[in-house]
Amino acid sequence: MIEHRLNEIASNTMEINEDSVRVLKELLDQWKSDLIEVPGNENHYHHEHSHSHQLASDVTDEQMLEIQKELDARLSLIGKRATQLKPGLTHDEHTH
Repeated sequence: MIEHRLNEIASNTMEINEDSVRVLKELLDQWKSDLIEVPGNENHYHHEHSHSHQLASDVTDEQMLEIQKELDARLSLIGKRATQLKPGLTHDEHTH
């Protein structure tokens, strides 16, 4: 998980710029706040966290797919930037 990687990076601040970690955590928090719940999936289990997502009541299937692609791209970019801060961390593009 990216959040776990950021916490690991933050614990080793001697080698890492603290502002960079803070910015990535802010980007991750913004990403989380932008999540939209897929209609019909409101009661799914949230691993390791509890929160609610915005409901997508007036979003077409095509719009939902575009939203999901954009969110996935943003999360992948955050993960890649976290890995660049500390290259020894493993980053699997498909595991957020």
